[in-house]
Amino acid sequence: MVTKEDFGKRFKQIRLEKGVTEKEMGKAIGHTEKYIKNIENGVTLPTLRHFFKICDYFGITPGEFFPDRRNRQ
Repeated sequence: MVTKEDFGKRFKQIRLEKGVTEKEMGKAIGHTEKYIKNIENGVTLPTLRHFFKICDYFGITPGEFFPDRRNRQ
């Protein structure tokens, strides 16, 4: 199971790798910088619709968003 905190850390990792600011990201997906910060800080999760927008914006599939967890116990 992925927690809000895990999701937020991964989200921030990808955003930083892509060189995008919180403000740019929020504007691109139709939200505010605060919304992006809340996701990154584990306060909230995006809706499924926004998750797909986020993946599209990053140019990744939803499966690529999550690290390979098959070998974890």
